Amino acid sequence: MSSQYESSTNPKIFLPSATSLGKISLSILTTVRAGMKSMTSLSKT
Repeated sequence: MSSQYESSTNPKIFLPSATSLGKISLSILTTVRAGMKSMTSLSKT
């Protein structure tokens, strides 16, 4: 069971994908925040 689980979740493959996922989510968060800021500034005027 444990050996099968380790082979299915290969850290060599999983780690880079996790870091890229984090970078993608971070970029999405920053763009969303920037969009929210521009929307609030537009509504104020």
